[in-house]
Amino acid sequence: MKKTIYFSFVLTILTVFLVNSVFAFGVTTWYWKGNPLTMEPGETQKIFLELQNMIGDDDVAAEVKLTKGSEIAEITDSNTIYSVPAKTKDTKVNVRISVPETDPIGRSYTLGFSIKTVNPGGGGVGLSTGFTKEFDVQVAEKPKPPIIEEKPGKGFPWLTLVIAIAIVIVFAVIVKKAGKGRTK
Repeated sequence: MKKTIYFSFVLTILTVFLVNSVFAFGVTTWYWKGNPLTMEPGETQKIFLELQNMIGDDDVAAEVKLTKGSEIAEITDSNTIYSVPAKTKDTKVNVRISVPETDPIGRSYTLGFSIKTVNPGGGGVGLSTGFTKEFDVQVAEKPKPPIIEEKPGKGFPWLTLVIAIAIVIVFAVIVKKAGKGRTK
């Protein structure tokens, strides 16, 4: 009975420490289920995932693998084990996506990534945290910017010209009359 209580206590303490490390590490991207990346046939885009390690004081090493969508995507970094310093959220995993020119509008791909913490030295016993991140790539025609039609002009502003000439004539007449009145 005493051993069971001791074991439960140790397990509880260990769980508290492990939960802290689980929440310390994560990944973000601009795309997720329900918010796909939209690309046209023949288009290539470079995107990135961001690894973050916001809670805790320990740096983390993480291995990232592409698990779905390798027919259109690849991780372009030479090393897929990333050092994620403590209190950071901007360790980039660079990904290139190329949609074939022959793909029809409406085709969809799912990209999947496996992310897990690893022991960077490779030795010893380590506890790891792992999860997956998935999002869709939708082949679609991107909306074209609206064409702004120029309305044909109404021609020369004749009314404005007539009014301007009338004002000049009235002004000239007033000046001429004012000049005649002074000479007498």
